[in-house]
Amino acid sequence: MTLQVHMRQETGSLISDNHSEAIAELKGAGSAGRDSSATLSRLLRRKSKSQYQATSVSAADAAKSIDSASRLFEAAQTVIPT
Repeated sequence: MTLQVHMRQETGSLISDNHSEAIAELKGAGSAGRDSSATLSRLLRRKSKSQYQATSVSAADAAKSIDSASRLFEAAQTVIPT
């Protein structure tokens, strides 16, 4: 699973793919963003760990990652009009 957050200027042009900047941007996006920023931070730490360590991710860590991603998706659905 890959989660990539692009921060954009008002013009819509891409300015960064940096994880810490994405978390900071989310924190500034109202109450839903503040609540989700901690979840995104935890998920990205697990992503980095699984991406760079030689051993496989445990089943428990994989389940936590899926739960975190689901919470982010649900939070996004509450703020994005359909």
